[in-house]
Amino acid sequence: MVEKEEIELITKKVSIILLLTVILIIFVSCSSNKTDTVKTNIVKFGVISDIHGDTTNLNFFVNEFKKEDADAIIILGDTNYIFENVRGNSDYEEMYYVLKTILTDFKKPVFVIPGNHEPKEEYITLKGNLKKEFPEQKFLLFDDTQRVITFKNVMLISVSGYHLKEYMHPLGGFLFNESLFDELEMSMGVYDAVSEFNENKEGKIKSKMLVAHGPPKGKNKNSIDAVFSGENVGNEMINIFMKKNDIKFGIFGHIHEAGMKGVDENDELVEENIWSDSLFVNPGSATKWKMNSGKESKGSAGILEVDIKEGKARYLIITAK
Repeated sequence: MVEKEEIELITKKVSIILLLTVILIIFVSCSSNKTDTVKTNIVKFGVISDIHGDTTNLNFFVNEFKKEDADAIIILGDTNYIFENVRGNSDYEEMYYVLKTILTDFKKPVFVIPGNHEPKEEYITLKGNLKKEFPEQKFLLFDDTQRVITFKNVMLISVSGYHLKEYMHPLGGFLFNESLFDELEMSMGVYDAVSEFNENKEGKIKSKMLVAHGPPKGKNKNSIDAVFSGENVGNEMINIFMKKNDIKFGIFGHIHEAGMKGVDENDELVEENIWSDSLFVNPGSATKWKMNSGKESKGSAGILEVDIKEGKARYLIITAK
């Protein structure tokens, strides 16, 4: 009789253990699926700007992008420094060395736009030469012929160059005016022209992001276009274009001292790691620079995450040590 009771007790314990095991397996499976879904919804970009031929911090930032598991790197222009070339190299050599350093170390897609420092002819020549040197690497140097692509259901709309001639390379760069934005609208209708980067081709475009060297026009001294004097020097054509085309996210460089922060569509500051319905970020210069706050940055870059399901974005600033 005792043995029968012991057997029944053992049987109950085994049944309970089996039931708990099944429940645990189901829970882990559901949690894993939820994590995978969240990861699929979020596109993460490593963002760097104004390198100016100085690769001092470049490997550090690329390693940080890899640690963050960035899906791609976006370079916001001014890869060279036209006024005082680093190490005595030419503009072409500086652009080449910067991009080669990144393409050698980062095996996911890399997107580049020219700023106001890149000489146009040499930039276009470099584009072709890099394709030959890195035939297996997915990367794109945006220019006058390629402006809009889709990447993981995020439409990247590029504004190559700058709008003020006095700040352009003396040999000629990517100077644009109002007509560019009409051309961009047409390009947005045929974004699949460069479809090799889109890994989620089954869905419609979920989010649109403007990628430009120069920032939009801000409203106050905390804006991402404010210079030391407090003046807002951004381009109002960009504001008009973004509003007209309902573009809620953007990344910009050029105004080093106003960097290392993000604002929303009302030009209100957005804190790091806070999801926002609209977000425009200036990651700052990759090289050292005195900021509007009076502090000196040793160089900075950023991470921008876009949640294509929720229609939100957040950012993180990475600073050089």
